[in-house]
Amino acid sequence: MRFLLSIITIISGISFAFAQTDIDALRYSTPMSLGTARSASIGNAITGIGGDISTINSNPAGLAQVGISEFTFSGGFNVTNSKNKYLGTNNPDQQTAFQLNNFGVVYVPKKRFKNIKNISIAASYNSLASFNYKVSAKSKNDKSSYSDIYAEQLNADKADSTSAMTNYPFGSSLAFESGIIGKTEDNLFYSILELPINQRFEIKKSGNMSDFSFGSGIAFNDKIMLGLSIGIPFISYDETFYVRETDEVGVTDSLNYWDKEDKYRTEGTGFNAKIGVLVHPIPNLRLGVSFTTPTRYSMKDQYSTKFRADYETYTLENFNNPAEGYFDYKMVTPLKFNGGVAFIHPKFGFVSIEYEMTNPSKTKYLFAENMYDLIDFESSLNESISNKYKAVHTIKAGIEGKVAEFYRVRAGFQYRTSAYKNQAEIDQFAKNTMMTFSGGFGYRGKNFYVDAAYVHMLSDEFIVPYNVKLAPSEVLTSKFSRSNIILTAGFKF
Repeated sequence: MRFLLSIITIISGISFAFAQTDIDALRYSTPMSLGTARSASIGNAITGIGGDISTINSNPAGLAQVGISEFTFSGGFNVTNSKNKYLGTNNPDQQTAFQLNNFGVVYVPKKRFKNIKNISIAASYNSLASFNYKVSAKSKNDKSSYSDIYAEQLNADKADSTSAMTNYPFGSSLAFESGIIGKTEDNLFYSILELPINQRFEIKKSGNMSDFSFGSGIAFNDKIMLGLSIGIPFISYDETFYVRETDEVGVTDSLNYWDKEDKYRTEGTGFNAKIGVLVHPIPNLRLGVSFTTPTRYSMKDQYSTKFRADYETYTLENFNNPAEGYFDYKMVTPLKFNGGVAFIHPKFGFVSIEYEMTNPSKTKYLFAENMYDLIDFESSLNESISNKYKAVHTIKAGIEGKVAEFYRVRAGFQYRTSAYKNQAEIDQFAKNTMMTFSGGFGYRGKNFYVDAAYVHMLSDEFIVPYNVKLAPSEVLTSKFSRSNIILTAGFKF
């Protein structure tokens, strides 16, 4: 249980002023790109294939497989369903969002250069991850209240009334000022809520990771191709955590309910480079290898907390003047390796297998050198990341078949391992693995092509909404699936 509590994914009012967490490090170091419909439908096993603009983000050497200049555009939407369970109560949720997956251009000069069979230059936008996800849960709790965390913090710090009112602007001070935390004559703080109470939690996430890339692939001959691309990734992430506790049976005198809403927004811009090789040792076999350098991000967080306590005759709230904060910092996510092999038959299609590895435990936060009061926090946060995570391995497989001269059918699969070192201890709550199943079809004409893909992802996670000493921590489990429909249109020129 000690390890379980160390991976809380909700930012409570106690530490909300430091919104950076090890969960953020995992989120930004392990995105799942979909790319074009062709790439998505074969499980993104594109490193050993090439010939698609998506390779600019996996193995830029594959750009050399594009023989004619082209413009491509990919869009679609995703539907996320979650099945959430808390204190024995099931709570389903659903979210739908439009997604711009990819657009870009590959330019292939008609002029041929000495000792170079083909050269291509590309620029593209690519969606790396979608964060749209909603978890909600409600149930009756007869063991503890979320408000207990505020009383415990004030007692642990031996706070007096003055410090309780001012030193904890994102949590305990709001709770004390609103009256849901009281104080005895012996200077001990306590929650005024009497059990049982009805609890409601809602976690809503939105935003995405995207990337602008510029790259080139060069084919020196029929057997060796090299590629290089520069990526400028962007992060836009929003999270809202809402908690509400209601005294519907009239146990707590005069209090109807209290609630809190934490909002957290992160924006970031980074830089990385990708280098790749694609080799044809024999006519029907392709081998691809690529490396993505660590990505260095400049990040900015904005966060706010709204608090309200509704009594029978009056309401205390700060909704018109929420507690707010800002923080700028750096983050470095780890290197990524991709290796792929593909068997190609000119008449029938291909089979492709790919392996991808990255290690989120290498993610580092870097605060400003003049922030001496945050040195210990930075060190402990990076140590937590290193101790909690391990390398993540992803296996991808895809197949494409020709059903007629211009028509293709495709299928794919991905499996990603858990990132947690102590996964065995939390298997009872969540496996933390990810599987995707995909399929699609396409028309590949001389000057025009169109592709369609369907991708279905399955995963799970668990959340500890809060942790108090006086009662066992309750776990909110969530099993979720995401369905993506992607359409790609391309024009050759």
